[in-house]
Amino acid sequence: MRKSYFLIPDLILVAIMLFSGCTLYSNNDEIIIHKDQEGDYFKQLSIINAAVRENLDKPIFYYKRAYFFWENNKLNQGIKDIETAIQLDSSQANYFYLYAQILKNRQEYSKALVAIQKALKMGISELPIYVLATELYYRENQPSESQRYLRLAESFNIEIPELQYWKAKLALDRHDTLTAFPILQRVIGNDSSHKESWLALSNYYEEAGQADKAVNILIKATPYIELEASLIYKIAARCDSIFGLDSAFVWYKKAAQLPGTNFDINYKCAQFHIDKKEYEKAVPYYEKALIQKTDFDFGHFQLGYIYEIYKDELDAALNNYQKALNIKSDSTYNKALNRVKRKIANKAVFRIPCIRI
Repeated sequence: MRKSYFLIPDLILVAIMLFSGCTLYSNNDEIIIHKDQEGDYFKQLSIINAAVRENLDKPIFYYKRAYFFWENNKLNQGIKDIETAIQLDSSQANYFYLYAQILKNRQEYSKALVAIQKALKMGISELPIYVLATELYYRENQPSESQRYLRLAESFNIEIPELQYWKAKLALDRHDTLTAFPILQRVIGNDSSHKESWLALSNYYEEAGQADKAVNILIKATPYIELEASLIYKIAARCDSIFGLDSAFVWYKKAAQLPGTNFDINYKCAQFHIDKKEYEKAVPYYEKALIQKTDFDFGHFQLGYIYEIYKDELDAALNNYQKALNIKSDSTYNKALNRVKRKIANKAVFRIPCIRI
């Protein structure tokens, strides 16, 4: 998940770094770290934890640790600390601002909007909070309010990717492509890793019924950003429909290696290897596909056939044939099941030791 472009105003802990041999003491509610050499996440956390333990009644320390967790994408830990800080002192606008950031990253947009509204009422009038408000009002389907905070953000005359991105999104919702497309292209030109801009372009074309253009955008984006399995699947499925499975397999395989794969992805990979007579390579894809769709009788039959004919694993074949038959009564499945039962019985006969009388 992308972190915000902005730092929290007046944050004391922004520059905290951890170095082995460092010492810690509290002075005017600030964490002081003497730097010797670079440390790691857990060493930093141990220092912050020590400061919290020594100052359990001071909300600023929970706030600092919450920021540290947020910065390291430990959102479950971060939200507990920022909620504690707010319980101890609900008069700090920055606490609600950080709370909104964490909630946004947890995709709890309604709660994040409430938090940002409280921060705004407390008088924060800075560019970062206006950009965040623009986003949250947009996500909560309040385009007029989103547009209002966009104008407030633009009044700073500072061009940053997040601000330009949300300006483009609002323009796309108005079907104002003459405004939106140059903005998104400029953002991508300045930062090719800005995933949201790539996806905004792709999604617009998809919603406009121009699937080929939508997929082409995703293909162009792949050298620069990490796509989820569902997006790579879109590329694979489109290539499959136009050029066939041979051309699409590289995309199906890439999607299958990521979290969030679906039945179709794994089944397509299995089918590719079957077509190439690479039966053993098909097995793990079949097994994953059948976990995702347990009632797919023909898949169990195919997997059983591979186990029987190409791997000579008769027990596994029997198990899959039986599953296929349990799902659907079919003479082909029944014949296969009986055939394997005979093979198993014959093997058992040959294993009986000869007894000399």
